[in-house]
Amino acid sequence: MEVDTPVTLDMNKDEELDALKICHQALESVKEVEVLVEQQLTQLKQACEEKERNVAEELMAALDCFAQMEVVEAVEELAIKAAMINEIEKCTGWEREQTVVNCKELKKRMIKLMEKEKEVLSLQRELKLARKAAEETSKTDIEALKRLQREEARFNHTILPGWPWDTSRIIQYGWHMARQWSGRQYVRKGQGLLCFTAGLSVKSGRNNRVLFADEVGTVVGVMPLREPEDVPSWIQFTAAVDLWLSCGTHVWMVNGPRSCDDVSWNRINQRARTHILGYLDDLADFVHQWHDLLSEDIGVLKASIAYLRVGLVEDPRKWWEVPRAMELYDLLQGNLWNTVFIWSRSK
Repeated sequence: MEVDTPVTLDMNKDEELDALKICHQALESVKEVEVLVEQQLTQLKQACEEKERNVAEELMAALDCFAQMEVVEAVEELAIKAAMINEIEKCTGWEREQTVVNCKELKKRMIKLMEKEKEVLSLQRELKLARKAAEETSKTDIEALKRLQREEARFNHTILPGWPWDTSRIIQYGWHMARQWSGRQYVRKGQGLLCFTAGLSVKSGRNNRVLFADEVGTVVGVMPLREPEDVPSWIQFTAAVDLWLSCGTHVWMVNGPRSCDDVSWNRINQRARTHILGYLDDLADFVHQWHDLLSEDIGVLKASIAYLRVGLVEDPRKWWEVPRAMELYDLLQGNLWNTVFIWSRSK
């Protein structure tokens, strides 16, 4: 194994001293350069840090953020929006600038729509308040008129031309009589007595010559939801049946839709049957023309009847939906098909 041996230079002491001085000076120059380089590196580092800080501050100011976490969240939102813009470009074929313009326009329209929606809601509230105030005023006026109106004022009718008797007194007697009118009570006392009134239960028939014509072979009467508030309408009902039976028409009476008021619904069935049977007591020739398909008794309901299939009517003052009304009359047609069809074939 060889060992390096020091190299000996053939120099005298003066030359060696000069060489050492040169080396020392070179070393000092190197140190000075090193210090300068270190200073420059420090300056560059400070400049980079300051620039980075300035960039961060500008970014936070641009994104309207006050913390680094907010900056991160804002950048994530921007990335999501950029992805959405790319998807919009793929779907619509718009360029980047056109996409931005269209999105701004859509945003403006959305703001306008929201403002209009607020205006509509405000108008609806005002209308609701105005309607409520009008209803209260109307109720107050009606109550005031009721207090001013005499109890018997409804009977004060004008004199009929060519009628020599007191019309008001006759109408008053008829009114009180109709409040407790029954076919069994009045028709049986007078032989051949037929009740007639010009205003029949079917108001459209006032000018309809076909409604009570001799050619009418079958009439299907659908009972209402509840008792009529106008009590004399029972006289109109019986008079209409009398006209049909006198023309030889067969009358089929069925239940219509069922209301939530069971008492009123059952009572209208009983009263209709009572009036017609009282009318037929002295007109036995018409019995075969009357077909009673109403509910037989209180609480007796047929499972196949139409009104059970469409449910109860919650508010009789509101219109039904078209499908529900169509279903009711389709079911009524199905209930009546066998009986009416067999009767018409047997004629």
